Amino acid sequence: MAVHVRQWENLASAIIVKAAKDYRAAYKAQKRNPQNTRVNAELRELVRFFTSLWYSELTDVDGEYLVKKLNESVDGSRKEVMPREVHTA
Repeated sequence: MAVHVRQWENLASAIIVKAAKDYRAAYKAQKRNPQNTRVNAELRELVRFFTSLWYSELTDVDGEYLVKKLNESVDGSRKEVMPREVHTA
């Protein structure tokens, strides 16, 4: 039974890591070209994931906190919690 639990935890971690990598890449792209509608849509989708019930089932890490930390890792500062375009929807 413990093996199955570990496998599910590994899968959950892999999902979150992939979403975080996708978010960072999209956030960097948005900083280069804020008018890119595809990137803005991707960011909105990823923020929805990080604040979803499904995400909260995968981890105890607060999704808004994670997005803030991802932004800081790209910005190198603590300027904003989420990109402006993500808040509008």
